[in-house]
Amino acid sequence: MVVLETIAGWSDRVDTAVANGALTCAEPLVDRWDQYEWEGSLADLLALSDRRSTYYDRPTIGAAYAFWYHGRRVNPLVDIVADIVSITQADVVEFVDLGSGTGALAWACGVVTVANRACGSRCPRLVVHEVESSPFMREAANALWDAFESEFESGVERKQTKTSWPLVDRTSWPFFDVSSGCPVWVVASYVLEASDNLQGEDVASSLLTVAERCRAEGVVVVNTRANQEAITEIEQRFRERDWDIRERDVNCVWTGPMRATSEQRREVYERVGLPNRRAVQQSSNFDEPSSQSIAVIHPPDRQHPLFDNPLSRRLSPEQMDVYNIGIDTPVLVRGCAGSGKSFLLVEHLVRLIQRSPADGPRKILVTAFNKGMIDQLARWLADALEEAGTTYNRVRSHESGWHRFVDAGVARDEILLGNFDKIPTRLARVPWQPLNPSAWEREAAAEARRLRSEDDRFRGLDETGRVLDPGFIHQEHRRVIYGLGAITREGYLGISRVGRGQRLGPIQRDFVWQVIDNVSSRNFEHQRIEMLENVRRGDIQPMFTDLV
Repeated sequence: MVVLETIAGWSDRVDTAVANGALTCAEPLVDRWDQYEWEGSLADLLALSDRRSTYYDRPTIGAAYAFWYHGRRVNPLVDIVADIVSITQADVVEFVDLGSGTGALAWACGVVTVANRACGSRCPRLVVHEVESSPFMREAANALWDAFESEFESGVERKQTKTSWPLVDRTSWPFFDVSSGCPVWVVASYVLEASDNLQGEDVASSLLTVAERCRAEGVVVVNTRANQEAITEIEQRFRERDWDIRERDVNCVWTGPMRATSEQRREVYERVGLPNRRAVQQSSNFDEPSSQSIAVIHPPDRQHPLFDNPLSRRLSPEQMDVYNIGIDTPVLVRGCAGSGKSFLLVEHLVRLIQRSPADGPRKILVTAFNKGMIDQLARWLADALEEAGTTYNRVRSHESGWHRFVDAGVARDEILLGNFDKIPTRLARVPWQPLNPSAWEREAAAEARRLRSEDDRFRGLDETGRVLDPGFIHQEHRRVIYGLGAITREGYLGISRVGRGQRLGPIQRDFVWQVIDNVSSRNFEHQRIEMLENVRRGDIQPMFTDLV
């Protein structure tokens, strides 16, 4: 195919554009974030390479991902987009890019458009709707796209999408809709992670909902075979609806190292003090080392049902079941990324306001660990209250992750939204102190070395063992001591541990406890534990009628 041959000769141009875009994204972060943060995003990428889940709400993850994975993610999509373009007779083709990450699908559409133009071939106008919840991945995608257009000038229309329902702007899959009448292809490229194997049924339901809502010409799922359990669930769910599934070979147009990207990547990590990490020494590459899987799913030849009830149009049957539970019944909602948990949360808040007793206003606390999530929930809540015709006043806060809605509804309810690490100091009267996780881990590492060398009980601990790793000690502090409420030495030594790999013996646990107890610096876990102690003593007075 002449178009693909033309694109194959552009590997250096693509490499240069990736290098420039990733550097543009990374440049403002170098001075803003310390070595601890950059090392964390490197560890997250290694987890992804090791077929484990990663954390996309880390400030440097977008830049780290752009340097390492972007070229690999564009590569197999080029052949797919070229095929779709070659079989369509429409003037416009629209793509829905679920979990768009750093925008690999838009790049694939771009190079195919430019190559068709160069070869004198007909090419429809391509529009890419990007659905991505991580603001840091979106920032990287924007920087990369600017660099791509500077190099190629494709004219592809890229939209970081607003859906037909404003409450789900840029986030949840099942509520995305395209109503242009043009052919639509839904693409889920490297969206699945290791954790999704445990929630494959939910992922499959969400993907099917998007495909049917958009009346898709087809669905393309690209992933590594590490997620085979989730892929099997997806295939099974689509077959139940009579969709046709075809496996497709993975065809990459570029091979080999990305020299310009690797050079820029090493320079950035040298500036943040991580030049000697093994992951940094490796070259960025166009090739994906792990085995890949591509499935192309075609719809049955029938009409899709219309949705008459506006709320039913926005909620799946499973979500409607949760929504219909009484508002005063405690509920735990679990679901995979993109399944609509946050959307359901906001719908629940609106219903709480609408059903408040006139003689007793509610005071509702909404909390989440991520400041960006709290900011987004506040925007969604404002949209939802206005759409429902519910009055409110908003107390503006100049601080991210802290919002108040007052005089909401006829009962004049109050809703306070705050990220979780503000709760101890703001609501539990824990004294504020400056926190420095990097300093805490440095002191923990030094204390671990001191204890092992000076205390006879700990001399036998393996020098390379995990209990000497300050990162592991920090995880114990967060997940076990605070997370499981084992906030005394006796409680920690005796608590039952599930799902933490090889068990720690009593000497190892005692070592971890002493390191944490002896370090003078504080981290967020100290504030949370102090709040927990206050709760247990009854020192915190009830302030809210509802907690979400």
